[in-house]
Parts: sequence; C-alpha cells; structure tokens
Amino acid sequence: MLYTVLMEYRGGTYISQVDGHSVPNALQRWAAALDPALIKGLGQARKRELIDQIDSDLADGVWPVPLDDLKDVWCTSACTSGGFLLINLVATQQRKGWPRVIVNPVTGLPVLSAGPNAPVLSSKEVQKILADFP
Repeated sequence: MLYTVLMEYRGGTYISQVDGHSVPNALQRWAAALDPALIKGLGQARKRELIDQIDSDLADGVWPVPLDDLKDVWCTSACTSGGFLLINLVATQQRKGWPRVIVNPVTGLPVLSAGPNAPVLSSKEVQKILADFP
C-alpha cells in the first residue's frame, strides 16, 4: 500500500510518500527514510529519537489512531528534544495484486487473498503480511 505522510514540525509541513504493508510498517519505513537535511531542526540525533519513540510506541501497542469519519486516514504524534511532531498517514493507493485479508463470503471467516491470478505465496511472504496482524 502506498501511504502519503504529512508531518507538522517546528512550523513546517513536510509531505512524503512511503510504501508499507500496514500502517505501523509504513510509519517505521517513513521515519527510517526521512532526510534530516530537508527538515528544519531535525538532524540525525533527533531523527534517531523519533525512530526510537515510534519503535517503542508500536512495541507497547500504541499505534496510529484512525480518524473519525475519514476513510484510510490515521494520526499519531511524537516528541523529540527538538519539539512536537504531528504525523498523519493517508492510505493513497492499493498495490495491485498485493495479498490482503478479506472475509470469505461463504464461511464469514477472514482469509488471505491476492486475487484469482495471484502467484503462490512463500511462507516468508505470508509471515511478512501477517507481521502486524492484531
């Protein structure tokens, strides 16, 4: 899934896109890909603080919150020694053919589906898909 990430930090608004298989994964990948030289007042040390806080929050079950009355939009925040960050993630585009969990119309149970013409998935690919499944 392609996510558009909007960050407010120290009076600036920064927008980028990242590919991820879930919202938590997209958040982690986005933080890792940040270029501190392009963000006023961030720097390498504060980027590391941000990454550490995101990892800690996710490990503690503190995930981005879906916004009421909006589809595929989440919000989270972080605080570094440089200040407060407000981060919004918007699911922008579904990858074609990417496996996803759907409800089987016959059984009503969740199943993994990549569509009718999908290649066979390896155990490693299934493990990756289910990594952030609650």
